[in-house]
Amino acid sequence: MIDGTHIPIMAPADGRLDYVNRKGWTSIILQAVVDHEYQIRDICCKHPGSCHDAFVLKDSNLFKNADMLIPTQMRRIQEIDVPLMILGDPAYPLLPWIMKGKKTKF
Repeated sequence: MIDGTHIPIMAPADGRLDYVNRKGWTSIILQAVVDHEYQIRDICCKHPGSCHDAFVLKDSNLFKNADMLIPTQMRRIQEIDVPLMILGDPAYPLLPWIMKGKKTKF
């Protein structure tokens, strides 16, 4: 799984608006990836709160080194070879190694 969360901060006076997130308070974004055993596999925590999750991903070590960090082996499920994937919410891009959910309206 991959997701981001906002960490509240006291933003610097210079560039303060960059740190104001969509909820109206200042933060930095922490993006984390955990595996099926709840082990943290990757963390990126350096972007101001106004950044989109997809931007944080594309600037992360995980994205830049996906060819080395994402396992390429397959799992055979009911006679079909299925690649290992990271699951993310609709904010993330659809990639060969990221499966994302469908955005729903309530």
